[in-house]
Amino acid sequence: MDLEILTESDLETVLTSDSVKTVWQRDPLIKKETANTAARKYIDKVIGQGMSLGSREKDSLSCLAVGSIPQWDTDFFGFKSYALRYLHYNSLEVLSRFIDSLENWLAEQKVRYSYVKLPAEMMPAIRVFEKHGFSMADLRVTFNRRIQDEVEFPTDHGDLVFDIAEDDEIEEVAEISRLVSKADRFHADPNIPVELADELYYRWVVNGAKAGKDVAYKLIKSSATPEENLRLYKQFGTAKIGVALPAIVVVKMCAAGEAERGVIAPECLDAKKFLKTMADEGAPVQFEEICSKEVSVC
Repeated sequence: MDLEILTESDLETVLTSDSVKTVWQRDPLIKKETANTAARKYIDKVIGQGMSLGSREKDSLSCLAVGSIPQWDTDFFGFKSYALRYLHYNSLEVLSRFIDSLENWLAEQKVRYSYVKLPAEMMPAIRVFEKHGFSMADLRVTFNRRIQDEVEFPTDHGDLVFDIAEDDEIEEVAEISRLVSKADRFHADPNIPVELADELYYRWVVNGAKAGKDVAYKLIKSSATPEENLRLYKQFGTAKIGVALPAIVVVKMCAAGEAERGVIAPECLDAKKFLKTMADEGAPVQFEEICSKEVSVC
C-alpha cells in the first residue's frame, strides 16, 4: 500500500471524519463552535509537521493517520518517537495493510518508539494494532470537571497542613513525582530504561514550573514541633518533607482495605472512593463529571 503525506488540502477530510474527535470535541462542557475551532487549529498544526499519512483508493482517502514526532520526547529519550493520535479507515483489512506500510515508513524515518492513542470505542482497530505486535500499555480514564467552589489554601488539619507549593518547593514536588509515577506506558516498555522513565516525570514538573504554566502543585506539610523537626533532620538530613495528597489517600485507602491488592497509583483505585477520601482529607471539589476512556497501545 502506498502512503502519502497529508497536506492542508486534506484538512477538511480529516475534520469531517466521524472517528477523528479531539479532546475538545468530546467534552460536552465546551461549546461546539469553540471545540471545532480548537480542533481545526490543532490538527492543522499537526498536519503541517509533515508526519500525518494517508492512503487512497479510487482517488479518496481510505485510511488516514494524524501523527507527529514529539520533539520533547525525542530530545529526552535520545531517539525518535512517533505519536499517532487520530485514525480513520474504511475497513479493518485496509487498516491492516496501512499499518504494514506505516511500520516500513517509520523504519525509514529511523523511529524507534511509536504509540497509538485511540478512544475505547475503536476496540476493533486496537485489536488490529495488537496483531501487528503492539501491546496495551495504558488505559486512561479522563474526568472533565467544572469546578464550582475553589478550595482555600492553606488548610490546617492539626498535624498536617495542605498548601500550594511555592517556587522554591518545586524541586521537592518533582522528586515526589519521580517516586510515585510508576504505572505508565514508559515504565511498562522494556525498551525504555527505568531510570529514564523515572526522570521523565521529574522533568515534566520542573519544566512545567519553569515555563510558567498555570499549574498548582499541592503539598502536605507536617506542622511538627522543633524537637520533631530536629529528629527528622538527624534521620533524613532535612526537616522539610512534603508528600503529594493523592499519595496520602492511596495509603489510607489501602490501609482501610478499600483498594485491591497491587495498587501503586491513584488511577488503580475506585474513582468515587478516591475522590471522597480526597475530600475527607481537605481537598473537596464539587464538579460536573463527564467520563471518557482512552486506550494507548505502543
